Amino acid sequence: MPISHNYNILQKMSINPELLSFIGKPYAKISPQAGKESVGGDCRWWLHKFYQARFRITLPTGMWSQEIYDDHQIFQTVAEAGPFKEADIFMFRPNHGSRLDPRQLHVAYFTGEVDFNDQPLLLHASQYDQQVTVWSLPDFFAKSRYGKLERVKRLKPELWEPLVKPLIFAAG
Repeated sequence: MPISHNYNILQKMSINPELLSFIGKPYAKISPQAGKESVGGDCRWWLHKFYQARFRITLPTGMWSQEIYDDHQIFQTVAEAGPFKEADIFMFRPNHGSRLDPRQLHVAYFTGEVDFNDQPLLLHASQYDQQVTVWSLPDFFAKSRYGKLERVKRLKPELWEPLVKPLIFAAG
């Protein structure tokens, strides 16, 4: 069972309250590039909202899973063994099929916290739960849609420096 189903446990951890406020928000098939405000969205749409709320970072509107996967200007690749930092993006693909399609990668935001087994706690919009939820890393491997961790990406260190003021990337 995803850990967010027990909200009391999450409140006792040090997960940022801004991130906790997203739990239970609805999942919908809306992507960040749609440019429309909505009460719900897919994993990519919510990832943009997490960055905006937590760090006042506005990612480019067209920054989908493939663009994050391929990008080397804004994001760097992190070793799958970590160590991980809050806001690292975990990218999953189905554990069936051999061809990687980065457009279909599922993205999840690392909360900066681990569960009682030292597994990363990831915030994401889940098709399974139809809402924003927190799962520990092993929860993803139990679902065929998210069964393989393909890559972990992190905002480049030089981009963290200006966090004292809003940061907006030019679309392009």
